[in-house]
Amino acid sequence: MNYELIYILTPKLSEADAAKKIAEISKSIEKEAGEIVMEDLWGKRELAYPIQKFTDGYYVVLQFIIEPEVISKIEKDLKLTEEVIRYLLVKKEKLAKSKDEIKAPTVPAEEKAAGEPAEASRKPLATKSSPTEEKNKDRKEKTKISDLDNKLDDILEKGLDD
Repeated sequence: MNYELIYILTPKLSEADAAKKIAEISKSIEKEAGEIVMEDLWGKRELAYPIQKFTDGYYVVLQFIIEPEVISKIEKDLKLTEEVIRYLLVKKEKLAKSKDEIKAPTVPAEEKAAGEPAEASRKPLATKSSPTEEKNKDRKEKTKISDLDNKLDDILEKGLDD
């Protein structure tokens, strides 16, 4: 079966120690009769949110072929490896042909050519609003600033006691 493993190593490691740990994890997969198809080292990057009080870590992506029965042992090894602060192991239909296919593009090509940001071209989802919200929306649309000024003048002329 095809699998993809993404894991993050602790930032406490030096570059050399991180490389050793990455090689060690890859060897453990090969030891279990797994064939590593692709290894992509993303290097030290900032985390999206703190994990175990760390704000960055060494990212690694592995794609490999192995028998499903062995996956539980690989996951157990990852859980017991202190240097691995987070991992995700998923089954894949097909494996990437190059490292470029693994990394998600930041902006789709057609949007890059058009020069507009990705968020601007997306339409918002339609949501149902309550009757109260609809009334408030109608009021907001119908009320003009000149009307508000006139009402305020009337109130001030009459006084607050009336």
